[in-house]
Formats: sequence, structure tokens, C-alpha cells
Amino acid sequence: MASLSDETLLVTLFRQGRLLKLLDEVTKADMTIYERFGETENTMTTLAQLQNSRERLTNSYTRVGTLLQRVHESQPEADTSLLELFYRSVAEALATADAIEATVKETKRDWDLL
Repeated sequence: MASLSDETLLVTLFRQGRLLKLLDEVTKADMTIYERFGETENTMTTLAQLQNSRERLTNSYTRVGTLLQRVHESQPEADTSLLELFYRSVAEALATADAIEATVKETKRDWDLL
């Protein structure tokens, strides 16, 4: 059967949850900056960075979810290349989350949103 271990599945779902929480945090920061300061020369770069962060988080979440589904649909077992792609995508999603988390903290500090 083409399934992942329970531990791998739980870790993957936990990481997807982290991506969703970061997506929420990025969106809140974006809306707060836009509502407080508007779309000005000073905010344009920050708002664009936050939009880019949202897109990266969404892409990471979708990719991991799609590959997770494909692994579990593979019968009688998942191909090695699919599993490698899945694990690489999870690692990339984690790196993306770490980078964006740092960006959001810096943005909140810069715009006094803490």
C-alpha cells in the first residue's frame, strides 16, 4: 500500500497548518498596513513583499497537499521519484515558512505592528 507512516503524515499536516497560520499572519499584516497607511510610496514595497509571501505560502501549501494526495493514491505503492519529490517539497515548504516568518516579524517591527 502506498501510504506514509503515521509520524510522517502528522508532521506533514502540522507543517501545512503552520503554512496556513503564516498565511493568516501575512494577510493580517498586509491589511493592517494598507488600512493604516494606505497605498503610498512608503508602503508599496512592503505590500508587494507581503503579496509575494502570500503567493509563496499558497504555492507551498498546495504543492505539499497535492503530492500528499498523489502518494496516497498511488497503488500498489508510490514510485520512488514521487516520494522524493514529496519529501523535497515538504523541506522546501519548511524553508519557505522559516523565511517568511522572519520577514513578517521584521515587517511588523518596521511598521510598529507588534
